[in-house]
Amino acid sequence: EDLAPVGSTDLPLDGAALAINNNKVALVVGRNKEGKDCAALIGLGNAVRPKVLECFATIDAASAVTMQDQTAIIVGRGLEIISLS
Repeated sequence: EDLAPVGSTDLPLDGAALAINNNKVALVVGRNKEGKDCAALIGLGNAVRPKVLECFATIDAASAVTMQDQTAIIVGRGLEIISLS
């Protein structure tokens, strides 16, 4: 049985890892078209039309992310703690 997508959006990066918090926000880490490591904050308030809220540079080789409340931890060549508020 095929699964039908509920919604989608283009991302400004190739996603390597994703985390979602209870506030209907996702954080995706990966590399942008220029090959630089970055993170994109995605609003999931409207599941049919997720929205890129912000994209920012992050730690080199970002490959894992976790979120709780308004705090995110990104891991790559080191560890970066980010406040999302």
